[in-house]
Amino acid sequence: MLVYGIGRMCHIAFWEPTIGAEFKSDEEWMAQPYRIAVKLHPLTVEQNAITSFKSRTSLVPCRANTVGPALMFSADYAIGGADGALSRGMQWQGMSLWMTLRYGKNRNVPSSFIPTIPGKLFFLKELAGPLEPEMN
Repeated sequence: MLVYGIGRMCHIAFWEPTIGAEFKSDEEWMAQPYRIAVKLHPLTVEQNAITSFKSRTSLVPCRANTVGPALMFSADYAIGGADGALSRGMQWQGMSLWMTLRYGKNRNVPSSFIPTIPGKLFFLKELAGPLEPEMN
């Protein structure tokens, strides 16, 4: 069972999109079980500042331990969520959700492998779009 959330840069469990460039093939990437002290993408740091550190970016760790694709995507079932909506119509997760569901499998978009696992993904309706800026 995989229980997950989708990160701003389409990471799952801090398996960052930048890791994909280290491998020559999807098969090699998919064989990775975990990483210790992964360097977090700057937008992941920002996401964590917004969601967990009351905007205190300076308190967010720049590295994290993570499970890799070998463990995540070998799950028999997955339950995930996307609730990255803020107040007054602001959100941080709409594009991540769209990329997860519409991009197609790509190791540079780790969450794009989520649709390959049976399960459920719960998300806030406003994240479904349209993802258009407000124009006044």
